[in-house]
Amino acid sequence: MYEKTVLPNGIRVVTESIPYLRSFTLGFFFKVGSQDEAPHENGISHALEHLLFKGTPTRSARAIAEAFDAVGGQLNAFTTREYTCYYARGLDEALPVALEIMADMILNASFPPEEIEKEKAVILEEIRTYDDEPEEVVHDLFLRKVWGNHPLGQTVLGSAENVAAFTRDQILAFKNEWYTSDRLLVAAVGSIRHDDLVARIEHFFGALSPGKKTPELPPPQLAEGAVEYARRRIGQVHLVFGAPGYSRVDPRRFALLLLDTAVGGGMSSRLFQGLREDRGLVYNTYSFHATYDHAGLVGVYAATAPERSRLVIDLVRQELDRVARWGLDRAELERARTQIKGSYVLSLENPSNRMSEAARSELFYGWPWDPNEILNNIDRVTLDDVQAVAADLLRLERFTLVALGPQKAERALVEPAPSGRMRSTGEAARAVARIRSRRGARTV
Repeated sequence: MYEKTVLPNGIRVVTESIPYLRSFTLGFFFKVGSQDEAPHENGISHALEHLLFKGTPTRSARAIAEAFDAVGGQLNAFTTREYTCYYARGLDEALPVALEIMADMILNASFPPEEIEKEKAVILEEIRTYDDEPEEVVHDLFLRKVWGNHPLGQTVLGSAENVAAFTRDQILAFKNEWYTSDRLLVAAVGSIRHDDLVARIEHFFGALSPGKKTPELPPPQLAEGAVEYARRRIGQVHLVFGAPGYSRVDPRRFALLLLDTAVGGGMSSRLFQGLREDRGLVYNTYSFHATYDHAGLVGVYAATAPERSRLVIDLVRQELDRVARWGLDRAELERARTQIKGSYVLSLENPSNRMSEAARSELFYGWPWDPNEILNNIDRVTLDDVQAVAADLLRLERFTLVALGPQKAERALVEPAPSGRMRSTGEAARAVARIRSRRGARTV
């Protein structure tokens, strides 16, 4: 059972005590991410996350790392479009030490100029590493295309130009503006006592002040029906085909979760079976959905050889159209339902996942979801609910296609099929047969 306390300065503390554990998982969540950045400072939330590890007036970066290793703990952080998290795990007796170090980092980071320059170089290497991952790149290109100039279209890492230009004063100003008490949530799970943790948080963070009210982001206007091809000298074409979805407060999101799972969420899903197992056209394919405060996305990813890219996207279109028209069968729905519930329950066996689940729920809904409530919502979804969502969202004219790959595949993807129509099932089947015959495969 979760317990929650709100301190006088607005800091929220959410905990779940699991007495049989001998460990703790502790997270500090600040509700600020890349969506809150101006274009010229895109990437600064992520840079700030890195720099909090680089020392305080009483601890060097090395001393912070050694202190956690000395007590058998783990310390890390990550940034998203919507929030930034610093988290630690360790033996239960190490919680006071871990909390004191993390408080020192968050409140007293000194941002030595030489450390800033070194860490900027590290982040530039991280950007280069990311740019070498076509799957990651094509997803960001897709988000930029559909979100347009809305801040949700900005990347978490930012551009190399922005990162190189960040100054110490700029970073400090951003921290002072956004790392305020009203934006801080502390979540913990494991061998802990709620009242003890609340007292310690108040001791360290009681003087932290609320920030100024910031205007709420306007709902994005999503691009629909667009096509974009980005050229890159790589061996495959990476495809993202997506459209508007539902916000995180839309009651239909649970039906969407089941639909997403059945269409492309596992090895028995329609896309995995149709594109990989039945036809051998891809190694990696899946569907996805994302929910935000005022908007959402649904989509499909696949990677394939350039000469097969048009066939793959035609087959994806056909499958989505088939689901929109006819829905799922009952066996598919029940298989997806059991898969989701099993994955969710198994994930909650991990204290870190329990902590993150409670924190995100509190951040975005104002209370920690009871896991049984989640399972009950999944159980309530009917076949008719899923059919209605499929008919609403899987309208092909709303889908945007973004592809990343070699130049030779561009024309086939950007130009419409003959007569402005997508290929028929028979045409697609004949194309599969031609590919198999070229590689010596038996045509079934």
